[in-house]
Amino acid sequence: MVEFANFQVTVTPLTPGRQWRVAYSLVAELVIDAVREEIALRAPRGMPWFAKRYGEKTILAVQRELNERKLPELVSKLIGARFPDAARPTFELV
Repeated sequence: MVEFANFQVTVTPLTPGRQWRVAYSLVAELVIDAVREEIALRAPRGMPWFAKRYGEKTILAVQRELNERKLPELVSKLIGARFPDAARPTFELV
């Protein structure tokens, strides 16, 4: 289940009563559990909507990309699989 509190939706009429542009954005937290070798994506402080175990090399690669202030390619692919029509995600380290 996805929590909708982390979504922002903007609806712009293109043709009154017939056609609209719907733009949305969402906030997802990336949680890396190096001990369990697990990567999870979730709504802020919510339940994961994706969680999977990966090998140590993958975990280290994701952490390295984050340390370089880059969006990890794996994370980009996971978000793209969940939201296939979305543009390339952006991210912010907090």
